[in-house]
Amino acid sequence: LLDDRQVAFICPTTILAAQHFQTAVDRLRHTVFADADDHLRPMGLLTRFTAPAERDRILRGLASGQVRLVVGTHAILSDAVSFANLALVLFDEEHKFGVLAKEKLKKLTQTVDVLTISATPIPRTLYLGATGMRAMSLLQTPPAGRKPIQTVQVAVRADPAGGASESDKLLGGAIASEVARGGQVFYVTRRIRDLVALADQVRRLCPSARVWTAHGQMPDLEAVIYNFGQGQADVLVSTNIVESGLDIPRVNTIIIDKADQFGLAQLYQLRGRVGRSHLQGHAYICTAKDVALNEVAQRRLQAFAELGDLGSGYELAQRDLDIRGAGDVFGAEQSGQIAQVGAEMYMKMLSQAVRDLEVAKSIEEAPSTAIELSRVAEAGVSLGLIEQVWQNVEAERERAAAAQSVAELQSVRQRWLRALKEKGVVKGLSPPAALLLSHHKLRLVARALGVRRIAPTKDRRNVAVYTGISQEALGRCLGMVYDEGVHAKWLTPSDLPIFRSFWEHRCAVRPGRGLVVRAIGDRPIAAQYGELLRHLEPVSLAAQRLRQDARAAFGE
Repeated sequence: LLDDRQVAFICPTTILAAQHFQTAVDRLRHTVFADADDHLRPMGLLTRFTAPAERDRILRGLASGQVRLVVGTHAILSDAVSFANLALVLFDEEHKFGVLAKEKLKKLTQTVDVLTISATPIPRTLYLGATGMRAMSLLQTPPAGRKPIQTVQVAVRADPAGGASESDKLLGGAIASEVARGGQVFYVTRRIRDLVALADQVRRLCPSARVWTAHGQMPDLEAVIYNFGQGQADVLVSTNIVESGLDIPRVNTIIIDKADQFGLAQLYQLRGRVGRSHLQGHAYICTAKDVALNEVAQRRLQAFAELGDLGSGYELAQRDLDIRGAGDVFGAEQSGQIAQVGAEMYMKMLSQAVRDLEVAKSIEEAPSTAIELSRVAEAGVSLGLIEQVWQNVEAERERAAAAQSVAELQSVRQRWLRALKEKGVVKGLSPPAALLLSHHKLRLVARALGVRRIAPTKDRRNVAVYTGISQEALGRCLGMVYDEGVHAKWLTPSDLPIFRSFWEHRCAVRPGRGLVVRAIGDRPIAAQYGELLRHLEPVSLAAQRLRQDARAAFGE
């Protein structure tokens, strides 16, 4: 905001969006984002309840850049919304959004930063963070005075005689106890059609309680939630509309009907709606006693009951990952089945794949490679090409210098050999011409390995190869040559022992600076080129294979 850029804060519900907007107004009022009279710069709240005139003002302001902060729901993802200079996108309750929704806004600009916030990250996001593909921070310190929520599992069974069952008495007592201490209760179910029956049940169990209902299709939902937060009712029977970020400190008891039908993240979020003050919070998770739960539901409820400590959302998300799977890292599925290998093994496999990608990206091609082995040789090359074949020797030198691959350079070599044969020259290329081709081949090989410069050391006994390749990446490439080099025809079987001896005894790695090839600087220039090519080219080919494999594996 201070850099005159725009920020989009996206929430899954209108209630949560309104809360965040009011919090933003309160916190920004006394900052540089406000003028001397504490008047805030243009910002907007964009939801389905936004009035048409206000919506038009916000859309125009976002397109022109005048509105710098917009808080809203999925309405921000509408095709009608455009940004002038969006810099940051925040997704609260990230598990409520699909992959396509998050990527849609991210694609609006290549410079946008995305921050996702969730107490229980979805399996896909958790894996992206755990494997290092996304940066992840853990906030595990609860606010001062908070207490862990006491979780109780309740097997609900109707009384055959039509009276109050044991489960009814337990829940009725919990509601009455909470109301008696001046608190409030959430009673949550999945379906709208069950709200009326549950509300009537609460009135029978606790006749003195003031009972309201709420669901996402109510036109006056925000008013109902606001008035409930002001203490005008004791019990709110609602759908899981209340799970996303509601902050009502007086609510310290929650009852979840048919808890086996909720996801693990949903249960954790619902439980997080209570105990938001210094008072002890209680959560009752209800399941039908005469209904057999499947294995997955049993594992979810067991994990939920066991992980009741404050800040246990990350551990719970890991349990959810183990139950549901990690999904598609680069696809639209945010969970999936990994039972075939197990969560731990899958994490190792994915971590290794990500590490391979990082290693491959660390071996970037150099923009250019300067070779400073012999100025005398470079000067002599221009005169040493076969003048009786090529009248314009300079054009042929430029042709060799313009080659962008070893294959193109090989074509130049064949061109020269054909021309010599046509002139009756059978001795092949002259030493200067062969040296010129070796010079450019080394340039191409070294460039693919990320080499910026090759030059003698100060004592001129050794040759320094300046490259940013990491020791891990170099080790990975050498391992590929040792294992696959002969099969891939990067070298011959007889060359392999010589290659290994060179890298183990005559080449020293200087972290962050490159390599030093010992005892080569005093050799003839053609021998220097030959030895460097013989031992660098297989490594360069391995590096190119590593990059290709990484791109193929990750769809880049």
